[in-house]
Amino acid sequence: MTHAFVEPIFWVVDSVLISIGPFLTVLVVHLSSFSVFIAYWILYPFYKHQNEWLAYGLALLGNWILINFVFNYYMGFSTSPGHPPKYGLHVDSDDVCKKCLTPKPPRTHHCSICNHCVLKMDHHCPWMNHCVGHWNHRYFYLFMVYTLLGCIFLLCLGSRAAYTVMYADPSEFDFYYENVNDIVAGVSLGSSVWTDQYFFKTSRPLKNFPFSYYLETQQFRYKSLMFLSFILFVISISVLVLTLWHGKLISGGETSVEFLKNKYEKIKFRKEGKTFKNVFDFGWRTNWRVFLGLHSGRTFWRHVLLPSCHKPLDNGITWTKPEDIETVLNGKLMGCAHYY
Repeated sequence: MTHAFVEPIFWVVDSVLISIGPFLTVLVVHLSSFSVFIAYWILYPFYKHQNEWLAYGLALLGNWILINFVFNYYMGFSTSPGHPPKYGLHVDSDDVCKKCLTPKPPRTHHCSICNHCVLKMDHHCPWMNHCVGHWNHRYFYLFMVYTLLGCIFLLCLGSRAAYTVMYADPSEFDFYYENVNDIVAGVSLGSSVWTDQYFFKTSRPLKNFPFSYYLETQQFRYKSLMFLSFILFVISISVLVLTLWHGKLISGGETSVEFLKNKYEKIKFRKEGKTFKNVFDFGWRTNWRVFLGLHSGRTFWRHVLLPSCHKPLDNGITWTKPEDIETVLNGKLMGCAHYY
């Protein structure tokens, strides 16, 4: 009875995610492009006018975040999460997918939206329009991390510029008009003179003016910074919660799907007077090394702080056992490790 009631709800949720996935992907591209445009059009010239070397340093930091953001989003979007082979699969598991009718390796789950079994499935991400699994899980998490860093970076930089536009002396932006003094002086339209202050105070449609002039007005700066601040604030709060949540799961050696499954198992074991042990939890420090792929000479500085296409430790079908994980990470037992 419960299954019959819940099944239509799942169907509706799946249909909605399938429909909005492409839209959300395009939205990510447009919002990030708008943020970069505002950073270069308003924020960078503003800080360069204050202190040229400070502007260069901020540009370097901002571009580092941007490159990592774009790289991890593209790799997370374009990299398959991994699917078990339909034929020739030999695993020590009696679990069979009821939808695919094929054996399921450990940590594999069926995605009702993609209609595929996914290796080490975490969840279906509508922002990437496909599943997060074994091969793209690291890209997804780093995408969230650099999204959060980018939002905080732009909010910190934009706060001073927004304050200047709203409360301080807007003449600090006068350097925008060095080459358009004849336009800024005012252009007569009948009895009206369209100046920067007039643009700022009126909502009257702009006519007979090049769009490039409007981009240099106080009105455009004000509206752009307010809109961007609101969007970045909402995104930063949401992404912060998701980043902390997934960081907690990674520290415990779990995916989102496994968290729910293990929660049920813990209750079951507790009722039986037993203690549940997650066999994929090697301790938080080792879990992070495994997740980030920091083994075989890889370092945090080179393979996390900079774009890297390195692969995860295991193949998504068999998994290293706890007694071998340290020696495998240190590269001493790769040929004779024990797997699930």
